[in-house]
Amino acid sequence: MASNLDPKYEALICRSLDGELDEEAQLELDRELLRNPVARRMMDQYKANDELAIATLQIALEPGKPSHLVFTEGKAPPQGKRRIDWSAVVGSPMSAAAAILLALTVWLVMDQLIDVPEMPVNTSHSVEV
Repeated sequence: MASNLDPKYEALICRSLDGELDEEAQLELDRELLRNPVARRMMDQYKANDELAIATLQIALEPGKPSHLVFTEGKAPPQGKRRIDWSAVVGSPMSAAAAILLALTVWLVMDQLIDVPEMPVNTSHSVEV
């Protein structure tokens, strides 16, 4: 968020929303929110973002709804063998090669069309009957 708010207060807003401020830091933030409309606006926007994220996760993780998200109870996900997404590795260079090949083909076809000799045109105005 582009603003003139001191980054210290932005950090305090984030920590407050995460419930990580001690009483003294919360009082400092509350004083800043009372006197600074930019800080209040940021707090409101960040709070709205948090609420939207919570609602989105609740919808995505409804019981019985298939989801690619898997949460474990306080455990890190298993660290298996890392898989490489070959479509991402190969896809971009193949797309670039296809674009170059297409451009080359268009150039060659256009070059051939331009070099086609013209048919001789009868310039005499006489008509034979």
